[in-house]
Amino acid sequence: FFPPLYVLCLQAILTKPDLVDKGAEPDILKIVNGQVVHLNKGYIIVKCRGQSDINQKISLADATRLEMEFFKNHHYFSPLLEQNKVTTQCLATKLTQDLVDHIKTSLPYLTDQIREHLETVKTELKKYSTGPPLERKKMGPYLTERLMDFIDKIHELCRVGNSSEKNLHTFLRPVFQKWDSYLSNTKGLFLNEVATMIKNYDKEHRGRELITFSDYCVYEHAVQKHILGLQEPALDVLKAIRGMVQAEFRDVCEACFKSYPQLRCLAVTKIDEIQSKQEAKVEKRIKEYINMERLVYTQDSIFVKGLKDHKDQFKEAFEEEHFYDPEETEENDITAVFNCAAFDTRKLTPDKLGVYYEIVYQRLADYVPMLILQFMLKESAKMLRIQIMDLRDGADVVKLLSEDSTAGRRRADLHQRLDRLKKAQEKLSDF
Repeated sequence: FFPPLYVLCLQAILTKPDLVDKGAEPDILKIVNGQVVHLNKGYIIVKCRGQSDINQKISLADATRLEMEFFKNHHYFSPLLEQNKVTTQCLATKLTQDLVDHIKTSLPYLTDQIREHLETVKTELKKYSTGPPLERKKMGPYLTERLMDFIDKIHELCRVGNSSEKNLHTFLRPVFQKWDSYLSNTKGLFLNEVATMIKNYDKEHRGRELITFSDYCVYEHAVQKHILGLQEPALDVLKAIRGMVQAEFRDVCEACFKSYPQLRCLAVTKIDEIQSKQEAKVEKRIKEYINMERLVYTQDSIFVKGLKDHKDQFKEAFEEEHFYDPEETEENDITAVFNCAAFDTRKLTPDKLGVYYEIVYQRLADYVPMLILQFMLKESAKMLRIQIMDLRDGADVVKLLSEDSTAGRRRADLHQRLDRLKKAQEKLSDF
């Protein structure tokens, strides 16, 4: 029993006809004529060279001639010659024709397969860069092209914040908002400390001054102490932003120089060095600014405006004393027309320091983020672009463009495969 697929595709070959027992020839003919088991491609009898023929070094041509003579002279099998059902030559002709028919049948499917493989290879090749040119004279311009691509992306990252995931400023803004909230929330703590200090002023803080008098330095020290406590949180903001900017710069580096480990390593080193240098510079500026804020200073006009903005808290003082309007002051001589004695009382001190703290809060809330953005993002990006372009000067271009071995081999394999598939497609188009 043969499965249906075998009946359709099987070409049966009968061998050693010279060894058939006498009287069994009619049975062989029934098999060859498909009367026992029918096969679509039929049966063929061949007389192969025996081991003795091989030992005697009988050539293929002689063996073919002897085979033909055998079938011509055979009483039972000679009619099969006209039916092309005997001899190795007949078998070769049939197999060749079957192969040709199979190829013709398979050509459309094979064409589709090649087209699919071509698309797959092209898609995979897109994951890899085009790769550096093999000619050394073309490597310089290619290196410049790669560096310019990196520089353009860094510039765009700095200019509008475009990054691989989402806008860079969407990462930075929450950090600055957290800083703003921290400054705002510490106001209550500061005012509570001042209120407690005033409540216990005579017991814990009064020096040689007479009772009912207050020493300005005590209040100034309270402000200075609180402002100094803002230094570490400001530096924490700096470190957080440095980490984000550095990570974004590294992501751009990885995307642009993915296949070039030497170039990528140099760029990452420069990113880290610039960020460290800029962080030290910003840290110094923040500390300097905190020290400046400890001077406890603002323009009289700004402080008076703050008092006016909180009239409800200073209602009694405003009603008791004439309060000057800076715009109406002649020759900017504020003290000439403004008597602030009504405000010179301990019970108003927490509110007055609260007004001053809001001025400090506003300055710090804006200054720290602007300082960080200026040095950690804008200037860092500019320095990085300049230093990256300097890599062209006297650089070992071959070394810089040396690829990661795995990526290079994979791309080369894909290009070779692409060439083979294209040649196969061209050959098939000729049929």
